[in-house]
Amino acid sequence: MCSTGRMPDHPVPRSLARMFGGPITGTSANRSGEADLKSLEELTVQLGDKVDYVVGSGPEPVGTASTIVDITENCPKLIRQGVVPFEDVAAYWR
Repeated sequence: MCSTGRMPDHPVPRSLARMFGGPITGTSANRSGEADLKSLEELTVQLGDKVDYVVGSGPEPVGTASTIVDITENCPKLIRQGVVPFEDVAAYWR
């Protein structure tokens, strides 16, 4: 079973992690295989009736998707290329 993690660049999830005293887990805010959602309105249309609550705070994030790397083995494996080049992340394991 693979495990991935990422650090959001948004104050709300970082604050929630601090309040909970550690990492929090969650899925991407889109259906598997679907395009990334770009706005709170798109999220509400696609997932609004499937979730209990949507946190809307501050400006919506913009930019390239997160780079996701599987670090459960001795050698990091790229899951999804994002704004941070995989080579930069993998360099920490060399």
